This record gives sequence, C-alpha cells and structure tokens, in this order.
Amino acid sequence: MADIFDALTSARPYKSAWTVDEALALISKEAGQALDPRLVPLFLELRPEVEEIMRAFADETS
Repeated sequence: MADIFDALTSARPYKSAWTVDEALALISKEAGQALDPRLVPLFLELRPEVEEIMRAFADETS
C-alpha cells in the first residue's frame, strides 16, 4: 500500500501527482479487491504520520 500511495502522490513524466485525499480514496475503494481489507484501515490510520513524512522529504523531491 505504501508503494501504491507513493506512486499515486508522486508526479511522474506521464502523470500529475494525486492529492492525499484522492490516493486514500482509491486505496479505500480497493479494500477487499486488490488490497487486503484488514490492512487498509490500518494504513488509513497512519495518515498523520504519512503526511509528516511527506512534508519532511518534500524539499528533496522538488
């Protein structure tokens, strides 16, 4: 899930970065389909920590 989240929220030459809300909405939607429905809620609970990591490394990826 972390890899999916990173891929969605990172700009690529072929796509713009998704917002955190957009990425988490897709991850939520995929619970029980492509993603383990037991793990998705646990990942969603980590949002504050994930956003802090994103802020901490934002300057390195710009």
